[in-house]
Amino acid sequence: MGYLKFLSKQFEIETLDASSLLKELSSFEHSVISLIIQWKENQKVFSLTTSGSTGTPKSISFTREQLKTSARLTIETLQLKSNQTSLVCLDPHYIAGQMMIIRSLENSMNIVAIEPSADPLKNIPLGEKIDFAAFVPYQLQAI
Repeated sequence: MGYLKFLSKQFEIETLDASSLLKELSSFEHSVISLIIQWKENQKVFSLTTSGSTGTPKSISFTREQLKTSARLTIETLQLKSNQTSLVCLDPHYIAGQMMIIRSLENSMNIVAIEPSADPLKNIPLGEKIDFAAFVPYQLQAI
C-alpha cells in the first residue's frame, strides 16, 4: 500500500488505524481516513449517500464485494497500475468520493486528497504527479 497525502499531512496507508483519527484533522481528512480504516478492517457493508444531483439524496447499502467488483472494473477498463497516484477531490460522504478511495485502495495506489472545491487542481502542490482523477461537472467547468 502507498501513501495518503493531504495538503499539510502525509500518512502511510498501511499504518493508518483508529489512533490516526485522534490527530488534529479537518472534517474532510477525518472522513477520508475513517473510510480507509473501515476498508482495511474488512467492513462487510457500506452505507453510501447518493449526491442528489437527480433528486433527493438517498442512503443505499452495498456489500464489500459489490464495491470491489465496481472498483476492479474501473481499474481494468482504465488500465490503472499500482503505485500510481489518484486525486480524491470529491466529498467522501458521497458515493463518488468513496469509490475514488476504494479504487485507490484496491489497486494499491497513492492518494492525494484535496478538500472539494470548484477548482481542486489549483490546490495540488507543484510537482505532484496525478495519474487518475474524477470530477463533477461543476469542477470541470471551473477548471
